[in-house]
Amino acid sequence: MKDKYQVVERSIIVTYKSLVKSIAPILQTYNIKHETVYKGIGMSRSTWERRIKGNEFTVKEMEKISLFVNTFYTDMLDARQKKNVSNLNKKTKY
Repeated sequence: MKDKYQVVERSIIVTYKSLVKSIAPILQTYNIKHETVYKGIGMSRSTWERRIKGNEFTVKEMEKISLFVNTFYTDMLDARQKKNVSNLNKKTKY
């Protein structure tokens, strides 16, 4: 099938499936614990493990995960930056 004649863009679905499969590696890359995420989105451990293993997150779950992970990571970076500025200020005092 030619892409230009698709009613529903297949590439969006392929990208979504790829994102679902990449949740575990993303969390590992950014040192975010699975427990932090599933508790943060209000999901049980057993459901989380089943979804991770089968790459079966729903769209709503992926929305919650992305919002939580992005907010968590941003907050973590902000905290690091504040700590670095604080340490820099301590070192520069005479």
